[in-house]
Amino acid sequence: MIHVSRTPEFSNFGNMNMISYASPEQDVNSISTGRRPRSHSYNNIVDSKNYGLQVQKEETTVRPRSRAVTPERDVYYDLTKKLFGDQKVSNHPVPEYMEDGEIPRYCLNKAGMNSVKKILLCLGNYFADMSYCPILPALVSLLLHFSEDEAECFHSVSRLICYKDPNKRYIDQTFLTYHASCMTFGDLANRCCRGIRKLIASSHQNLFEFYSDWIMWIFADLPFTYAIRVLDVYLLEGFKVLFRVALALLDLYKVSVSSRVADVEDFKTDMKRFVQSVARHCTAEQLLERAFQIPIATRHELNLLFNANKNALMQKGVSTQQKRNTVETVDFNNFSSRVATGTEMRVIWAWIPERFALFSPVLLFHIEDHGRGLSSLYSHVEGHEPVVLIVKTMDEE
Repeated sequence: MIHVSRTPEFSNFGNMNMISYASPEQDVNSISTGRRPRSHSYNNIVDSKNYGLQVQKEETTVRPRSRAVTPERDVYYDLTKKLFGDQKVSNHPVPEYMEDGEIPRYCLNKAGMNSVKKILLCLGNYFADMSYCPILPALVSLLLHFSEDEAECFHSVSRLICYKDPNKRYIDQTFLTYHASCMTFGDLANRCCRGIRKLIASSHQNLFEFYSDWIMWIFADLPFTYAIRVLDVYLLEGFKVLFRVALALLDLYKVSVSSRVADVEDFKTDMKRFVQSVARHCTAEQLLERAFQIPIATRHELNLLFNANKNALMQKGVSTQQKRNTVETVDFNNFSSRVATGTEMRVIWAWIPERFALFSPVLLFHIEDHGRGLSSLYSHVEGHEPVVLIVKTMDEE
């Protein structure tokens, strides 16, 4: 019997648990959107319907219902004057909230890329509390294509940042919330794509590290025509659709990799290449259709799971002000057990909810040490939660 400890101390045993979700419930609320054809690009969009985007002449900004004050266009002009003066090209370093400093090109020319950088710098200056947001460069690059100018793009993205409904959020703005979203996706993936977790866990690769790239599959790796289709639905439905699309990509990848798993050295890199070439496997419409066929939890249930993962990270020492951190995981290289092998423990570890996998386990009971009495088992596990019982038969099953 094993107890999943809440303390950072290391133990000589593995970590495991199980989770279940209620039946899915589709929750779609409309958000009015309006976009003008893109500027600063190599090529013009002849017909935005080809990409599934609804262009409305009456409005020119993304309009999710916000509970916070959103900066108007004039704020952007004031910020650019303060930050850049009369410079037409920005030589400033990229904002700290960007993960690796890369800005997706998405067909933008040199002037367009410079505009994206300026908008990102202004967003970082205006939203000083935003400390970690690696998807923002992709969002700005995509929305600039359908904005009248830089100021409109700045205003549109600001509305997404200011949106405060926890059940229909848009952008994670701290490392804490970003990491909690990755853990939430890991929980969903372990339920909806069970085959892939066993492949990765058995290969001695870090399952959570693989899942941590999930949102970048969409806003970095997907081809442009796919990304703007997802963007359109994302503006309408919020963060939940990103979970759906990423799960659909993972499901497609599972089919692709199962026949060549022996040749994969790094699943994380292999997944990135797969998403970049997803057009070989399905169209954008087929991807979205597949995404909405996946049964996942309701918005309310997803929010509860997200908050549970965030609380677990805070117990682990991750704060809201933290910009970067590597959360410790169990080292299976030095693992030993009288019941399960290291490979078996990696698979069991992949079954448990992400919030429990953060903490090192504590061995509570073993027959050889504590006897075969049921009362002895109960006395040793009393007061400990969650716990997992591993049974190995005489036939090594």
